[in-house]
Amino acid sequence: MKEAFLSAYRKGNYFRFKGTTSRKDYWFYMLAYYLCMMVLGLLAGGLYMASEMLGLIGLVFVLLFGAFSIIPGISITTRRFHDAGFSGWLLLGFILLSTFGGMMKGNAIGEIISLIGSIAIIIVCVLPSKSSKYSME
Repeated sequence: MKEAFLSAYRKGNYFRFKGTTSRKDYWFYMLAYYLCMMVLGLLAGGLYMASEMLGLIGLVFVLLFGAFSIIPGISITTRRFHDAGFSGWLLLGFILLSTFGGMMKGNAIGEIISLIGSIAIIIVCVLPSKSSKYSME
């Protein structure tokens, strides 16, 4: 799990949108990412209990880690889409669907659209590996 997580942040993989990532590596990365976010969030909350200023410093670390992880997260998900036999551009479509659906605050249809985009990403990421033109890159 540690190797799958750290490999996403290495120089060769940080901006690598070509090629594939196996289901195992993808889900280990996601598990490690959310565990890190949870630990950082708990630490920030604990620091906030001690001092408001320390809590804000902890929050900055959570936000920096989250921002630093956006590109590797999109990159590894794109490669997972390739491994499942889909174009990475489909991921962009699902992200836009989720984003624009979520922008319709207070609108049940917008929430459903956002949910559909998010579930579609999860479905593609759990699909088995498939030989395709993307696996040859």
